[in-house]
Amino acid sequence: MYANIQNQVNNKDKNIVIIVGAGHAAMFEEFIKLDNMFNLIKVDELF
Repeated sequence: MYANIQNQVNNKDKNIVIIVGAGHAAMFEEFIKLDNMFNLIKVDELF
């Protein structure tokens, strides 16, 4: 799933939203933290 997201995003994309279930959320969080291409902002940090 994460590789599919990486393949769909390009340098022109400013923001993307990834919605996953609870079973995948922790795994995605770790992948994003380790990937310099992305900056993780959790929804609960916005409000």
